Amino acid sequence: LSRQFSKELIDRFQIGYAPEKEASMHFFKAKKFEAEALEKAGLVNEGRVIFSERITIPIHDQNGKITGYTARRLSDEDDRPKYINTANTPLYNKSRLIFNYHRVKSIARKSGYAILCEGAMDVLGLEKAEIHEGLACLGTAMSDEQLNMLEKLRVPIRVWYDQDQAGKKATYHFGKLAMAHGIPFTIVKNEKGKDPDEIFCQYGQEEVRRSVESTIPYVEFLFSYLPDVYNLSNYEEKKQFANEIKDVVLTLSDPIEQRMFFEQLKSITGFDFLPMLTQPATSKRKDWHTKKQTCYIPLLTDGRKKAESYALFSMLHSKQASKRFKEEIGFFKEEKYRSLSLYIYEYYRTKDVMDENELLLLLEDEQLQNELVSLMEIDDSLYSEEAFEDCLWKIKECAISEQIELLNHEISLLLDPLKKVEFAMKKKRLIEARNEIRHRKEG
Repeated sequence: LSRQFSKELIDRFQIGYAPEKEASMHFFKAKKFEAEALEKAGLVNEGRVIFSERITIPIHDQNGKITGYTARRLSDEDDRPKYINTANTPLYNKSRLIFNYHRVKSIARKSGYAILCEGAMDVLGLEKAEIHEGLACLGTAMSDEQLNMLEKLRVPIRVWYDQDQAGKKATYHFGKLAMAHGIPFTIVKNEKGKDPDEIFCQYGQEEVRRSVESTIPYVEFLFSYLPDVYNLSNYEEKKQFANEIKDVVLTLSDPIEQRMFFEQLKSITGFDFLPMLTQPATSKRKDWHTKKQTCYIPLLTDGRKKAESYALFSMLHSKQASKRFKEEIGFFKEEKYRSLSLYIYEYYRTKDVMDENELLLLLEDEQLQNELVSLMEIDDSLYSEEAFEDCLWKIKECAISEQIELLNHEISLLLDPLKKVEFAMKKKRLIEARNEIRHRKEG
């Protein structure tokens, strides 16, 4: 309470307290937890309780299941480590976990960004200021699994690491990894030089919010950080410094920014890279937040899957399209489309206009979330009733063609001549139905 944690925040993040060791062991025994299970869960080691007299903050996996804890000592006069975390267990592997990811994965897609911090207390400091996009990498070097998780958010990342040398080094290494993965990001400028919780306690909510909004590009961070890494009085190191900055500048998409940073680099090192601006940049940056894709779905050339994809896209834009598909087709062949369509039907049961972000929050399956996000990124102007009509005919035609192929296989296995005649007549009727569809489409 002295750190201004509200009751609501304590409850929402399931923050607790581990009492002294004897009390914890008495509790475990009263609950009849087996010694082996306590060991495997990382709560006990060789009969000794791990967490005692500490505030406990649970760490969840991507689906919201608790896998371990980070625990803070109560007093800063205590000579024990300030934080301890659950050791690796069958459930807890910190290189595969990001604190608060299970909450942020939906929130970030709506707000358009996420904030990456070092520890759980940083995230809770943001939460005190009513900023709900905070994530923490639990003090580890960023792993490939964690980078893949950030990439799946499909939003830019704002990096708010500590301002000490270790924090700056972690920011530098994250930047290199994020660029390799094509994850767009900026760096929180953090003029106060404090973490979110400290800023909230000393300056209040508005200062935390101002800090979150005050960001700089990675290349600007490098101009302040790398002079401490390279000796610019040494020619070879100055050249390495210049080349490292140059490689990052060339990934920028704005030619004005490129020119500005190259001029700054020239004033520091004397190396002139401005002539390189006549060459096209090779940026891997994914600007998911800037505009939607303008891809066209070739309905009549790529078969049923493409047609079903466009049908699902149409259903997101029109309740009438959703109703027509349900009545005329009935189901999707693609399993992920079929599952997503059930959520769409249910949504339209009570509402007339689709809010895609609201629908996204209803989805629990990550594959369905990713599928919906990919549909949301298609340019809205690509929807038309005529194209939807075409895709309905295409799906009907494909469905009949699949039935004909199945009948051909069954006929090839038949020995009874009468059965063969019966199946051949079914096939004839299907071919006529398919020809009728093709005639209507052409008409």
